[in-house]
This record gives sequence, structure tokens and C-alpha cells, in this order.
Amino acid sequence: MVDVAQTLLSGAIGGILATAFNAPFDVVKSRFQSQLPHTITGTKQHPPFYFFNILNLFLFFFKKKKGKQVKYRYTIQSLITIYKDEGARALYKGFAPKSIRMAVGGGVCMAAFELTCYFLPERGSRIPAATTTTEPIN
Repeated sequence: MVDVAQTLLSGAIGGILATAFNAPFDVVKSRFQSQLPHTITGTKQHPPFYFFNILNLFLFFFKKKKGKQVKYRYTIQSLITIYKDEGARALYKGFAPKSIRMAVGGGVCMAAFELTCYFLPERGSRIPAATTTTEPIN
């Protein structure tokens, strides 16, 4: 039988580690989203449709804006800017709620996968059950 507690713990640890590596990039993504055209220029156009026009996409990234300037343009540049301006802790803003969400999700997902793999062959599947013998299959 599958040890559910061990599987839940393994999935939770994997979720927390994934969040630890992903958190700085998630902060950068949020900073990019906060400076989308509708937040800078105050346009009423819905953000996803704004970029359907390639000219708007070009102007957003390369044209000098009046008023609020675009501070974050590229991922690595943004990581360095946030680190220099606000310190390393700023790259992990929101880490606790994200890690809790990913720990629970990773644990449940991994346990569900393991239990499905355990019960699937016994339910009439055409997949042969795993054997522990070393005999050759004829």
C-alpha cells in the first residue's frame, strides 16, 4: 500500500521548494502587470486586447511615456533593480501564502497520483500490475 502521509509530505516539500525558486519571478511578473498600459495611461481599453495591435505593443515597450515611466522592462533587469532598490526580501513578497497554497496543492496532487497508480491495475485496467519477481516474462 502507498504511504499516504509520506506522499503528502513529499508533495508539500516539493511545492515549497518550487515556490522558493519561483517567488522572485512571480514578484517581477506582478511588477510588470502593475505597469500595463491601462494602469499607466488610464485607457479604458481592456488590457488583453491592447496588445493585439502590434504598434501598441511596440510603443508600450520602446516609446518614452509622459507622466509615469516604465521602470521594469526585462526580467533580469527587473530582478537586479528590485534587489538594489528594496533588498532581497522584496523578491520574496507574498512567499508565505504562495508556499502554503503550493504545499497543499503539491501534496494532494502527488497523493492522488500515487493512489491512482496503486488502484488502477486492480480495477480491470489492461495495464499489468507491477510484479516484484525477477523471472523473465514469457
